[in-house]
Amino acid sequence: MKKTAYILMILTIFSQIVAFIRDLILAYYYGTSYVSDVFLISLTIPQTIFSFIGAAIASSFIPLYNKVFGNKGHNEAESFTNTLVSMITIFSIFTILITYIFTEEVVLLFASGFERESLNLAVDFTKITIISVLFSGLIFIYTSLLQLKGSFKAFGLMTIPLNVIMIISIILSHEFSVYIMAVGFVIGTGCQLCFLLFFLKKNKYKFSYSFSFNNPYIINLLKSSLPVLIGISFVQINIIVDRTMASYIAVGGISAITYASKLNAVVQGVFVASLVAVMYVHISKLINENNMKDFYTTINNTINNINVFVIPIMIGSIFFSNEIINVLFARGLLILAQFH
Repeated sequence: MKKTAYILMILTIFSQIVAFIRDLILAYYYGTSYVSDVFLISLTIPQTIFSFIGAAIASSFIPLYNKVFGNKGHNEAESFTNTLVSMITIFSIFTILITYIFTEEVVLLFASGFERESLNLAVDFTKITIISVLFSGLIFIYTSLLQLKGSFKAFGLMTIPLNVIMIISIILSHEFSVYIMAVGFVIGTGCQLCFLLFFLKKNKYKFSYSFSFNNPYIINLLKSSLPVLIGISFVQINIIVDRTMASYIAVGGISAITYASKLNAVVQGVFVASLVAVMYVHISKLINENNMKDFYTTINNTINNINVFVIPIMIGSIFFSNEIINVLFARGLLILAQFH
C-alpha cells in the first residue's frame, strides 16, 4: 500500500509540474491583468460549483460502493454507480441552464468588484467555461471508481490532458483571441473525462442509463454526503470571499491570490491527496469489515507520513516566501536585481 502511495506521489509531482508550467505561461502572457483575473474567475465558478458537491458525493460514494459490493455483488454495485452517473448528468445540465440565465449575477457573486469591461468579459467567459460542469461531475465519480478498482495511475495523471490543452490555448489566445482560453478549458476538461473513461474501459466498466430517486443507495449516499457538503461549503465560501475582496483591492488581485493558492495546492496535491487517495479506499474497506484495530493504525500512519513531508515545507514557505515567489513567477528577476 505504501508503495502504491509513493508511486502515486511521483505521478502527481509530474502532473503538478505540467500544471505549474500552465500557470507560468499564463503569468508570462497576461501577468496580473484584468484578462487573467477574468479568466481565473471564469474557471473558479464551474470548479466551485462541483468541487464541493462532487467532493462530498465522491467521499460518500467510496464506502457505500464497498458496502453494496460486499453485500450485493459486482452487478448491483455497477448499477448503483450508473444511477449516480445518470443523476449527476441531469443535475449538471440543469446547473448549466440556470447559470446561462443568471450569468451576470453569478459572476458578481464571485467578483463583485469588477468594472463593466471586466464584468462583460467575465460573463462571456463564464458562458463558455460553465459547459465544463457537464464533465466535472462525472470526473469526480469516475475518479473514485478507478480508485476502488485499484487504478491509481489514472488518478495521478488525469490532469495532464487538461493542462496540456490549456497551455496550448493560452499561447493561441495571445496570438488570436482571449476567448480561446475559455474554449480550451472546456475541451481540456472533456479530454480529462475521456482519459478516465479509457482506464475504466480497461477495467471492464460499462455505462447503462439508470435513473431513480427511490434508489435506497442513492438516498443513503445523499444523507451521508450532507455533513461533508456542509464542511466543504465553508472552504468554498472562503474562496468566494477571497476572490471578491481581491477584485476590489486592485486589478490583478485575483490573479495574485490565485497564483499563491496554486503553490499551496501543489503541496496538498502531492503530499496529502496522493496518500489520502490510497488510504481512503483501504480504510473504507476496513470499516466495512469492522476491523477497527487496523483502521486506527492506518489513520495514524497516514497522518505521520503526511506530517513528515508537510511540516518542513510549511516552515520553509514561511521563511522563504518572497524568494519562492520571485524564483517561480518573476523568473528570479527580483532576486537578481538585489545584486546590482
